Amino acid sequence: MPNIFKNKNYNLKKNIINKKLILDFNSELEKYINNLIKKNRLLINKKLSINVKLLALEEINHKYIAHIYGAIKQFKSFQKIYNNKKLLLISKKYLAKNIKLFTKAVRLDLSNNTKWNLEWHQENSYVDSKNKFLFFWFPLLNDNDAITGGLNIYDKPTSKAYKIRKIHNKNSQAQKIPEFDFKKKYVNELRLKLGDVLIFDRYLLHKSVTNFSYKSKISCVLSYYQA
Repeated sequence: MPNIFKNKNYNLKKNIINKKLILDFNSELEKYINNLIKKNRLLINKKLSINVKLLALEEINHKYIAHIYGAIKQFKSFQKIYNNKKLLLISKKYLAKNIKLFTKAVRLDLSNNTKWNLEWHQENSYVDSKNKFLFFWFPLLNDNDAITGGLNIYDKPTSKAYKIRKIHNKNSQAQKIPEFDFKKKYVNELRLKLGDVLIFDRYLLHKSVTNFSYKSKISCVLSYYQA
């Protein structure tokens, strides 16, 4: 299956996600966090920022972060984000008029937490090879900068699905690592501002960037396929 972009595996679009949608998401997230603190009688001041409250919850027990992951998918604001007209129009442009949502997920990268970092991978390893797919990645809580980090991509075009090896270390995510001829010169870290969207195909090689700030990095990952 050839690249869907010309001579590359991705495209970066600015100001795609309406800022109000992101503010609504942040408000709904904070409301849920405050209810979680109250329900479990946790000694966390609700007046603290979302960033600090998330770090405090992780410090107390990771199960609270797991609850948040599950809850976000039901947020009305999150549903409005993945039904955003601009995202749907982009998907239809590269795929077809009839598209369906496949992935709707968020990733939370807390300060200096490397256990859940993803190594180099291609989405091709995780989707059906019979369908055309389009993927979106974008921040939901804070802008990406040099300290919070963005997303590392391998900026060399390919339409090849690389052979993979599977790894699953204790207390970390199971991964499918592609075997390719790695050259550092092709590594490019993309840092997005709130509202910006990275659009990419199934072959883009990409990996996590560690968050070294005291902020929480929440990223959204969506995918659509040709129905």
